[in-house]
Amino acid sequence: MFIEVDYYINKAAYDTVNDTSYCGLQPYKLYTTLTIKTNNMIKRRKLKGGARAWTKRIDLVFQKWVKLNDTNKEGYGTCCTCSKPLHYKEANAGHYQPRQFRGTRWHEENVRLQCIYCNQWLAGAQYAFAKFLGFKKADELEELSRVKVTFTDEEYADIYYKYKELILELEATKV
Repeated sequence: MFIEVDYYINKAAYDTVNDTSYCGLQPYKLYTTLTIKTNNMIKRRKLKGGARAWTKRIDLVFQKWVKLNDTNKEGYGTCCTCSKPLHYKEANAGHYQPRQFRGTRWHEENVRLQCIYCNQWLAGAQYAFAKFLGFKKADELEELSRVKVTFTDEEYADIYYKYKELILELEATKV
């Protein structure tokens, strides 16, 4: 098992250890950063990036944040479309505009707590979701979703870190 400090590669560590087999990692320039939780602090670790890899990472932390954000201290909330009470572990993070649109994929008002039935079997229950958001806001999200958006690795990393830190704050308040 590696100690977290051994995984933390910076320029000084790379200069002293020029061997790419060190911890099985590549040189530091090929990596973008990832955070890890230790004692409620965030440490940055180097990880390979790329749009597909960042999207998967961000989806996981963003969905967890949505579930924690839309629930009370005990972890219970209600489905935004059918008002069914549910625990966040039994819920989905439902999108009003589909995830295929980058402009609204991680938009906080586009994603809410939804039960599995509404999200998967009723395809997000679009009309009920629009009613929940308000039709004016739903129209704004629809317009925003049509805008083509591309992110750099730094922007992906910023989004990831933002929600990783918010999760730590929310987990501290939950029972």
